[in-house]
Parts: sequence; structure tokens; C-alpha cells
Amino acid sequence: MTDEELKAFEFAEKEELGCQSVELVVSDWQGYKVFTPVWKKIFTSGMPTFILEKGGVFSVKQDVECLDILDLIQ
Repeated sequence: MTDEELKAFEFAEKEELGCQSVELVVSDWQGYKVFTPVWKKIFTSGMPTFILEKGGVFSVKQDVECLDILDLIQ
């Protein structure tokens, strides 16, 4: 993991996302870096989960805007 991914993973652990790691998938989406949690097994369905970072502040995104992010990475 890169230093950026490690910081995002530490945030994911605090948010109790239950992922094994995170991966940077988009370096600039509306000014945010976008990370995706990586799980060994997927337990739920629905909207994807992304971790956003801007200016050192992290947040979790799980809404219809995630579909725009998916368009960028597919």
C-alpha cells in the first residue's frame, strides 16, 4: 500500500468498514482522491462504497454519485 492508501485504510478501520485494504482508483474526481475498500468476501449488495479524501479529510460515500465514479474506473 502507498502512504495515501495506508492513511485511507486507517480511516476505514476507524469507520469499521471491515475491509482488508484499500486501493486508490481515481486520483481526481471533483477535487477528491477516491479509494475503494477491498474485502476478501462481499457480504452485502447495493451501492458501492468509496472513501474520498480532500485536503487530508476523509469521508465515506455510498450514494448515487458512486455510479459516476464507477463510470470512471470501468
